[in-house]
Amino acid sequence: MRTAILVLAMIASSVAQQAEKTEPYEVKGVKLGSSLDEWKQRPAAAECREVVNKGDDYSCLELGATFAGASGKEIVSFYKQRLSSFYFVISAADYSGVRAALEQKFGKPASVESKTYQNGYGAKFQGEYVTWTNGISTIALEEMGSDKMHSTLMFGQLDILAEASKAKAKAKANDM
Repeated sequence: MRTAILVLAMIASSVAQQAEKTEPYEVKGVKLGSSLDEWKQRPAAAECREVVNKGDDYSCLELGATFAGASGKEIVSFYKQRLSSFYFVISAADYSGVRAALEQKFGKPASVESKTYQNGYGAKFQGEYVTWTNGISTIALEEMGSDKMHSTLMFGQLDILAEASKAKAKAKANDM
């Protein structure tokens, strides 16, 4: 029994050390979790049109943003002045190239699912939903976003997203 506890303690210590070595994903030269000021000072800074600035939430829209050669719209979100997520909407024609670039940079996906999408007329389409994670950050690439013409890509910092979600749920509960 004593040996089992010692082995478990050693495993827990090893896991904690590995987590400390893991870095948040970096997008366009800025790591998820970085400050709003760091974001504004990045090398490829584009015009950011503020769309939300309420309490601890700040989001902005960048038109003409690019990722892996694909251009589209980008929404960048912050919670308590920390970069919580990037959300890209790109042409579905760019999906394969973006997926290949993500695999090259972040390795094999954690999961690949086939999803069925349905448009407003009832037609159904198959598309991939691919995720990567390093335990700190996550990436989700959806072959078909809100329509068959666009794909979506989201980078998220897990602890910040969880904190923001918890705060929103608490605010909603207090509002009732």
